[in-house]
Amino acid sequence: MLAFEAPDVAEVVDLMRTMRYTEARKYVSEETPFLTGRMITDWLPEFVESLP
Repeated sequence: MLAFEAPDVAEVVDLMRTMRYTEARKYVSEETPFLTGRMITDWLPEFVESLP
């Protein structure tokens, strides 16, 4: 599992597309989809505390 961070999600998408055509790609046996989302820090602690 890899984690990438960028100010704009388009930068991460472009990076993933570029990496598909590298030499290292030959050694990847499965193409795992990647998920994108925003980092949440403001309300996450309160949310975790509210879980049963």
